[in-house]
Amino acid sequence: MNKYLFGCFCLLITFFSLGCSNALFGPGTTEFKISIDEYFFIANTSKDNIVLFHRDEYKINREFVPRKIVRANWNEDYIILERENANQKELKYWIVDKKGISIVGANLDLDRYNELKDKLKIEVDLIKISKLRNVMS
Repeated sequence: MNKYLFGCFCLLITFFSLGCSNALFGPGTTEFKISIDEYFFIANTSKDNIVLFHRDEYKINREFVPRKIVRANWNEDYIILERENANQKELKYWIVDKKGISIVGANLDLDRYNELKDKLKIEVDLIKISKLRNVMS
């Protein structure tokens, strides 16, 4: 009986310790991470929660732009993002100043986003997260 309980206990410990492993049980707490620079990165914290994080000088990660980012790109000065609202029917656009570590435009409609993008002379286009993941890996 003791061997049976010990075996069950070991199996349980193994299952729980490997539960977040991508290799055995699929996506864990983060399936991917796209590094933009040493301070900003895009990662998922669950299946539908793809966010922009900022890592400060103390290596503390802070959610900078909330879920669900569907397209993104960046240049030396700015990060541009397209995110899906919770109802998945409306897209909103964000522009982040990398050097100033600030949000220049949040929850913009497409027209306002394009105006601000032109004003800031941002010459990169949005790319689907799935394509960025393939390029960055």
